[in-house]
Amino acid sequence: MRAEEAKCAAEKLGIQPPIMFGLHDQLRMGEGYGPVHDQLNTMREKVKALFTTLKPDVVITWGPSGWTGHHDHRLVSTVVTEVFQSQVG
Repeated sequence: MRAEEAKCAAEKLGIQPPIMFGLHDQLRMGEGYGPVHDQLNTMREKVKALFTTLKPDVVITWGPSGWTGHHDHRLVSTVVTEVFQSQVG
């Protein structure tokens, strides 16, 4: 439902559609370390691929608190920052 809302909002704003990774809410934290680890690695690889493909001049993500403290937002902030910093050189 949220993916469709994001697509609709982008269309109404006249901007490119969102890039969705298809990851689970809270990265399946309730299922143990293995699924979380796999989801985090997937997120890292997808973010790296976007940086490689898009070569952005600016990257905007959540701050360390995820703005609202939401687990998913904090994880996105950490992963995007980690990948960005690993490519700066």
